[in-house]
Amino acid sequence: MLSRAYFLWLRFCRKISSMRIVQLITRLIIGGAQQNVLLTCRGLLRRGHDVTLLTGPETGVEGAMFDVAQDYGIRVELVNNLRRNILPLKDLCAIPELIRALRRLKPDIVHTHSSKAGILGRFTARLAGVPVVIHTIHGLPFFRGQNTLVNRAYILAERLAATQADRIVAVAQAMVSQAVAAGLARPEKFTTVCAGFDTESFFPNPRRGASVRKELGIPSEAFVVGKVARLAPNKGHQFLLEALGPLMERHRNLWCLLVGDGLLRSAIETTIKQMGIDQRVRLAGLVSPARVREMLWAMDMLVHASEHEGLPLVLVQGLLAGLPVAAFDLDGAREVIVPDKTGYLVKAGSVDQLAGTIEATITATGPVKPLSNQARARLAECFSWVPMVDRLEKLYSSLLHRSGPGTH
Repeated sequence: MLSRAYFLWLRFCRKISSMRIVQLITRLIIGGAQQNVLLTCRGLLRRGHDVTLLTGPETGVEGAMFDVAQDYGIRVELVNNLRRNILPLKDLCAIPELIRALRRLKPDIVHTHSSKAGILGRFTARLAGVPVVIHTIHGLPFFRGQNTLVNRAYILAERLAATQADRIVAVAQAMVSQAVAAGLARPEKFTTVCAGFDTESFFPNPRRGASVRKELGIPSEAFVVGKVARLAPNKGHQFLLEALGPLMERHRNLWCLLVGDGLLRSAIETTIKQMGIDQRVRLAGLVSPARVREMLWAMDMLVHASEHEGLPLVLVQGLLAGLPVAAFDLDGAREVIVPDKTGYLVKAGSVDQLAGTIEATITATGPVKPLSNQARARLAECFSWVPMVDRLEKLYSSLLHRSGPGTH
């Protein structure tokens, strides 16, 4: 087995300032973590580093982002046995597959993302002798209300994997607090780096928003409450629909726009019909990341009723698009929303509070107003993908310079 010392020797023999970096994520579907990883790769490539993205072949109804990776010029290699779900046989086969890939690529840095890739990737990177191993928490795999046995298994696996990382990055301070409370690692092992995206492209565009409404058959005078999320069990669509039922009876101009696709689409369509609100609900389905901002411009309010989340970037996007936003007071939502100033924090699972917040916004009795241009500019700078890449590059460099035989 190649040693860490040998990898470091190879690095110095190359006599170049650039780093050889491998990013590893379970699957390249359309999702927040995936977009984050692709922009990280893009930024590192622009800075002259050698970057390879390892990912599994699995896609789904959420859509894939291999075309985006190609547009960015990112070298992508498939790990054929890497899957999202726990599949013991494939998981065992993925281990030697990852080790072979890492020994061939000889990276200075391996940066893993998502729970499955993070657990397998951290161990295999160490077995392959990689000098520096980093993991990013986009959302913890254990959460409130989870089966107790599953919850404990995930915590144990994450604790063991944490011992193999030089640093753990979290996209929100809430993730750090939860990870430390679960005993994953000591606080000093964590670094918070906010996820980034192309923030300025979300600035309001009323003309395009009106055009999107026309495309979707939504009246120009309607008040549109929207949600952007996969149609998946933990995303909380049921809370929003339950809140909208009585509100739509009282407010005939109230409409709903759901953006995203997933396993629950059929069930949600059935629920909407049973509630008798299908004439005023639009399911836009799967849209490209670039199209998301256009959907936001067609809304009057954004609701994110997810039951567990890392840092919900869609809330930032909604604020940049000029919308009042509301979310359950969970995980990283409080790091985006200042209650009653930039948005509303609602007690998790409370349909009544959610309905009250929406109604206050419809009737203009709520205190939340759109961000000023100055506040929007500050928020855009904070969540821009460029400073995100700058912070990660500095972290990589500092850890690599400190690494050496016997330091791990």
